[in-house]
Amino acid sequence: MKKLLKYLIYLYTLLIFTISFLPSSELEEIPFRLLWDKLMHTIEYFIWGVFAFIFLEGLDSRDRALCVVLVAAFVGAIDEGIQSTSAGRCVDIWDWCVDVFGAFLGITISYLFAKPFLRPD
Repeated sequence: MKKLLKYLIYLYTLLIFTISFLPSSELEEIPFRLLWDKLMHTIEYFIWGVFAFIFLEGLDSRDRALCVVLVAAFVGAIDEGIQSTSAGRCVDIWDWCVDVFGAFLGITISYLFAKPFLRPD
């Protein structure tokens, strides 16, 4: 199961990066684009945070959460860097902040739902 989850995290991260290569012309037709953009970043990294938090099961919850947030911040920074190379797209610090927030939400929800099943830290 852990090996499968590791590959899911890799594939999901690759999917996030692939979406970042899409030119803005493909995204401009979305109504309420700014709100939609922030919502999509939150959802993307929420899912990523859930996968990563579950994958690191066995570590102390605080260490696990810190690790996931730091790696999510790094992945989000790479994601924004990739967007800067795509036609019509640019780096947005708020997108990065929302990425980290989404991962934090994923960690929090994962912890709250899994808490009854976890061994004491």
